[in-house]
Amino acid sequence: MRSARTNILNNTTNVEFSLSIHGNKQTSNVVNLSLKNYHGISSGEGGVKETLDKIGNIVEKRKGLIYQNNHNFFFIFAPEKTRTFRNQETALDIAKEIAEIMENHNKLFKNKIEYGISVDEGDVILGQEKGEVKFTAVNSLIINLKKMSSTANKQIILSEKVRNDLASRIKADRVPGDKVHAYVLREVVSKPDHSKFIRGFMERMEKDKRIQQNNSK
Repeated sequence: MRSARTNILNNTTNVEFSLSIHGNKQTSNVVNLSLKNYHGISSGEGGVKETLDKIGNIVEKRKGLIYQNNHNFFFIFAPEKTRTFRNQETALDIAKEIAEIMENHNKLFKNKIEYGISVDEGDVILGQEKGEVKFTAVNSLIINLKKMSSTANKQIILSEKVRNDLASRIKADRVPGDKVHAYVLREVVSKPDHSKFIRGFMERMEKDKRIQQNNSK
């Protein structure tokens, strides 16, 4: 259970971890933000509170759930809340935004934040009880996220599953050593712009249609 003392990030929906809940099991994407110097910045001073609340607002706007466990912040994107089964790209975009916000904070403020970010996919069970969301993660999802973010030094680490799902959008390098089987995000490739092709295709179709109509007169 979280105490008020450790809840540095404000969120509109209270989320608690529970081992015994009744709810819906669903494949979800989860981003873990690990604050490595949490004890030194947990007062929230020096712009830390504002920076974390900015991240929280972004997550909740994308229908993510926020759970804090000491220095680990888990942002859960579950189909039941996001209304889509494809949350991989949302999790990737959020992870990238978090890294950008952190880097911007460290440029502007004396009170630096040391962090690591990880992204994984797995089954989560969600339930509602007395106005708050209860959740539990199946298998070793939370452990894997913590392990990956602990190896990240101001980096985004992707599980093999996430890396494979997003292979067309990213470039990533294998994490060296055998501590974790994961990948460091190196670059996000822009989505291909199909709009020009579609416009050209539609224009050609209209042109052919007009020619056929003129020939039939």
